[in-house]
Amino acid sequence: MQTGIRHSVHRDISAQGLRAGQGVFRGAPSCLPGRGALRCFLVVAVLATLLPGCLPVKETLLMEGTDLLDQGSYTEAFDRFNKAIRLDPATSQAYYGRGDALKALGWLEAAEHDYDRAISLEPENTAYRWARIEIFQLRSAYLDTVDLNAIEKPVQRSLRGVLRVLMRQDLDVIVRKDPEDVSARFERALLMDIDGEREEAMGQMDVCVLERPFGSAIRNERGRMLHKRGEYLEAVEDYDAALKWCEDSAVIRYDRALSLKMCGRIGEAVEDLQYVLRADSLDGEAWQILGEMLHQIGRNAEGCTSLKRSIALGIPEAGDLFEKLCR
Repeated sequence: MQTGIRHSVHRDISAQGLRAGQGVFRGAPSCLPGRGALRCFLVVAVLATLLPGCLPVKETLLMEGTDLLDQGSYTEAFDRFNKAIRLDPATSQAYYGRGDALKALGWLEAAEHDYDRAISLEPENTAYRWARIEIFQLRSAYLDTVDLNAIEKPVQRSLRGVLRVLMRQDLDVIVRKDPEDVSARFERALLMDIDGEREEAMGQMDVCVLERPFGSAIRNERGRMLHKRGEYLEAVEDYDAALKWCEDSAVIRYDRALSLKMCGRIGEAVEDLQYVLRADSLDGEAWQILGEMLHQIGRNAEGCTSLKRSIALGIPEAGDLFEKLCR
C-alpha cells in the first residue's frame, strides 16, 4: 500500500505548480491566459459596443460571472454564464466560464462538455485547451484512487490511454500555437515518456531545460528519465539543480537517493532517505530501501529496525529482506 506525501495525486513539484508560475506540471502566467484574459476581452467588448447609457446585457452577464467565479460563488456564476448562453449560444467565453463553475462544483463531465463547446467555437484558444486538459488530469487522478479487481484493471489502463491521447491532442495544438510554451512541452514530454517514446520525451525535456533551466519540476523529471536510461550520474546532476530551487522537497531527495545508490554513493543516499522519512515517517517504501542500504554500509542493527518499520507499514518485500538480512 502506498502512503505518504510522495504518493499524493499532485506532488509538491508537480506540473500544476509549474503552470501556476511557481518556478517549479504549469508555467509562467503568460502561458495560461485564464481569467485575466477573459476579463480583458470583456472590457474591450464592452467599450467597443457600449451605447450611451446602455451596457450590453451579454457582456454584463459575462463580467458578473467572472467576478463571481473569483469570489468563489460558483452557483451564482453558473447562473450568469447560463443566461449569457441563452442570449447568444455562440459565445465561447460563456461556455468556458460555465465550465469553470461546473468544475468547481464537481460536475466534471458537464464541465468537459462546456469546454468542448468553447473549443469548437474557438479552436485556437489555448486557455480553453488548458481547462480541458485539467479535466482529463482530474479524471486520470480519479482512476488512480479507484481500487479495481484484476478483471477491471485492463479497462482502467485503457481509459488512462484514451485520456493521454486526448491530452496530447490538446497539447499539440497549444505547442503549435505557441512553440515557446514550456509548460505544454513539459506536459507533453511526461505523456510521451509514459507511452514509451523515451527519445522524443527526452528531446522535449531538453528543450524545456534550455528555456527554463531553473525549473525544479523540469530538472527533477528529466532526472527520472535519465535514471530510467541508466545515466545515474547525469540524473544526480539534475536532482542537484532541482534542489537548489526546491531544497525542502522530499520528492526530489527520494529520487536522488535512488540514483545515488546506483552510483555507489550509499552514504549520501542514506542521508537523503533519512530526510524523506523525517518529512513523512509513514513512507514504507523509503524505510525498506533505507534498511537495505544501511546493511550495505555495515549498519546492520539500524537496517533491521528500518525493515521492521517497513513491514509494519505493509510492504511485503521488506519481510523477505528481513528474513534474508536479519535472521
